[in-house]
Amino acid sequence: MNLKPLLIIVAVIVLLPVAATLRPRPLTPEGVRAGFAARGMAVEDYRAMVPPQLDAVEHVTMRVDGARVNLYRFDNEGKIARNYEHQKGGGGGGALVQLGMQLGAAQPTSFTEAARKRRLLITVTSDDRELNRRVVQVFQAM
Repeated sequence: MNLKPLLIIVAVIVLLPVAATLRPRPLTPEGVRAGFAARGMAVEDYRAMVPPQLDAVEHVTMRVDGARVNLYRFDNEGKIARNYEHQKGGGGGGALVQLGMQLGAAQPTSFTEAARKRRLLITVTSDDRELNRRVVQVFQAM
């Protein structure tokens, strides 16, 4: 009697649940909220925005350690790429702000950082650039 096919079937049955746990779970806005809280960051004022902005399928806002956070979930790679470029300042607005500051315009009082991970886009706005970077780093580590 040949035991090889039987051993293969048993190995597949045993290893299938293990392989399923190794697969990364999809990142959701609620998971991001829990991730911030698990890292000791204060999450307040969490709410869904209806309708979502930026052509997203889901949009939530919250305050993380005092910074205003907008989190967008997209279903289309093109939409997230376009909005990410716009939110991080790739549209030329940065040059206009620099020119305005050189000409004596008021200095900005708040700063925005943007980041993306899979189908999620996050923007973090506060008057503390270091806080913005910290929130983005925690998001990217999730």
